[in-house]
Amino acid sequence: MRIERITIKNFRGIKEGTISFDNHTVLVGPNNAGKTSVIEALAVLFGRDRLVRNLTEHDFYGASPAPADRIYITAIITDFTGNNPEHHSEWFRMGRGIPKWINPDDQSVGPSKQNEHYKLCVEIGVAGRFDHEDLTVELRRYFVDSVNSADPFDEEYAEQFPSSLLKDSGFFLVPASRTWDKMISFSSELFRRVVATVGNVPAQAIITQRDDLRTPTVKLEEQPELQSIFSDIDDELALLFNKAPKSLLRLTATNSEAILATLVPHFDQTDGTIPPIPAIRQGSGIVSMQNLLLLLQLGKLRKERGQSFFVAIEEPELHIPPSQQRRLTNRLKSCCEQTIVTTHSPTVAAEFDPHSIKILDNNAGELSARPLIQKPLANDEVSAVRQLIQWQRSDAINALMHERLLIPEGKIDCNWLRHLVTGLEVYQDRVTGNGHMFGALIGVFPTDSAAVEKVSEVMAKAHPNVFCLVDGDPAGRTYITGLQALAQKPKRIVKWPDNWTIENVIGSLLKADETTFLPQIRRLINDPTLANIDAFTSLLKQPYNQGGRKDDYLLHGELSRLLFTTQPGIDGVSAFMSALVDVTSANPSASTKFARSFLSNGLLEVMEYQP
Repeated sequence: MRIERITIKNFRGIKEGTISFDNHTVLVGPNNAGKTSVIEALAVLFGRDRLVRNLTEHDFYGASPAPADRIYITAIITDFTGNNPEHHSEWFRMGRGIPKWINPDDQSVGPSKQNEHYKLCVEIGVAGRFDHEDLTVELRRYFVDSVNSADPFDEEYAEQFPSSLLKDSGFFLVPASRTWDKMISFSSELFRRVVATVGNVPAQAIITQRDDLRTPTVKLEEQPELQSIFSDIDDELALLFNKAPKSLLRLTATNSEAILATLVPHFDQTDGTIPPIPAIRQGSGIVSMQNLLLLLQLGKLRKERGQSFFVAIEEPELHIPPSQQRRLTNRLKSCCEQTIVTTHSPTVAAEFDPHSIKILDNNAGELSARPLIQKPLANDEVSAVRQLIQWQRSDAINALMHERLLIPEGKIDCNWLRHLVTGLEVYQDRVTGNGHMFGALIGVFPTDSAAVEKVSEVMAKAHPNVFCLVDGDPAGRTYITGLQALAQKPKRIVKWPDNWTIENVIGSLLKADETTFLPQIRRLINDPTLANIDAFTSLLKQPYNQGGRKDDYLLHGELSRLLFTTQPGIDGVSAFMSALVDVTSANPSASTKFARSFLSNGLLEVMEYQP
C-alpha cells in the first residue's frame, strides 16, 4: 500500500492544500512553507499521535476555532495487492471502506473500474474539533464517502476507521527531534515493534539477567564501606518486627519489566581496551541515527513478509555528513514501499527523481506542491535543461528552498552577488536597510551559456516567485523578448542600465570611496598607473585571456572584502542589495533604485537599475 495523495484543511497554517506523492517523494521549500505540518498531518491521520505534540486550538487555522470548525485530513490509499477489493475484506466490506478507482492518466478517482489500468483505492480521513467545554481537541478517524458531506462527528455519518487497520497500513514516522538515547531499548515502542516482528522478547535471557541481579556475586550491602550502615538498619528493624527483613541493595526492582526498562544501548568503538560507551554519551550523529537504523531493520523484515511499510521522515540529514546523507537516503528508499521526506539538505533532495522533488508554497494558507519537473526528461530535451536537472540539481534545489528565486545570465553575476551577501551578513551591525536579508530571502541560480529563458521556464513551473536578471546589452534585450513570450513567465525581469553588466555595478560601488579604494586596487592588480575606477571597471568587463579581470575570481573576493573596509563602501553595498530585495518583493516601493523600463509590456514587467 501507499499514499496517493493527501488533502489538508484548516490544520495549522494550512487553510487548504492537496499534495500528490510518488513512491519516493521529497518536500522542500522555505521555512514556514508547511513541511512539518504535512508530516504531522500524516502522523495524526495514521495514529502516530504520540510523536506529535498534543493538539490545541492553535492547531486550527486561525487559532480560534468556533464550535462548528473542523480540521480535515484525508488521504487516498492505493496499491492494494491484487487490485481486487474482495482480497482485502478488512478494508472493503459493509461498515468499512468504499472501493474506489484511480485513473492513472489523470489521477482522477471514480466509483467504477473503467479498464484494467485503473487502480483500487480507499479514502480515509481524520476530523478534529475543539471542545469548548473541556478545552480539548477531539479526533475521529473514518472512511470517507465522497457522496456524504455530513459532519464526521455525527454518529450516523460514517464508519470509523479501526485502530487495527492503522497497524496494518504500516505507516511509520521519524520526527526531526531524534535525540533520544534509549531508542534501541525496550523503552522505545519502535524497538519493541521490531522485536515483535522478529519473534518475541528473549524471555529466558531476561529471566537469567533478573536472577543474576537478585543474587549478585558481589553484594554491595556487605562491602566494608557500607556494611556498618546496613548492619545498624537491620538491628533497628529487628527491634520493630518479629521476623525482621534484611535490607539489600540491588540494581533494579528485579522484576522482568524493570530489567527491560533499565536496559540502555551502548556502543563499542574500540578493540576492547575501553568499555562500551552508553548512547547518551555518544556524538549526536550516532544518537540521531538510531531511529533510522531501527526503521531499516523493520522495513527489511516487513518487506520479507509481504507486509506494507511506508515512512515519513523529517530531515534525515540531522547530524550526518553529506556522504552518509546520500547513502542513508538510498538505503531507506530500498526497503520502503514509499518514503515521504522533508529536508533542508540539497544533497538529500538531489537523490530523488526530479519529478518527485516537490517545492511547497503556502500563499495565505493555500498550500501547493509543485514538482521540479512535471515528467522525466525527454531524449531531445535541450542541453540547458538537461544540465539543470542532471548536473546542477543540488544547486537548483538550494535556490528553490528560498522564498524568491533570482536567475542571472551567468555564473559571474551569481559569484559577485554571493560575495556581497557574505559581506553584509558579516558586517550586519554596520548595515542600514535590509540588504543583509538577501541571502535569507533570495536564492540565486546561475545559468550556463546564458540559457536564461529555458532555465526560467523550468524554474517558474516549480517556484511561484522567479525573477530574471539580464544585462543592459543587446543580448539582454533579446532575453527580455524571449522571456516575455514564454508560456510560463517569471514574476518580473530585473535589468541593468543600457551597456551595463554586473561589473559596472561593482565599479559604481567602488566609486563611493574612490580615494581610499583606488590605491588598494592598484596594489591588488600590481598596476600603479591605473588612472581611476572607470578604467578598472573596463578591465573587469574583459576576460582574463584578453588582459582583463572579468573571470579573476580570486580578485573578485579581494574586491568584495575591500568594499567592506570603509563605511561609504558598506553603505553603497547595503543600498544596492536592499534595492534588489525590494524589487523582487510583491510590491516594490516607489523609492527603490529600480524604475519601470519602457521595455515592459502587458505580459511581463521590466525594472531597470537606476545608479
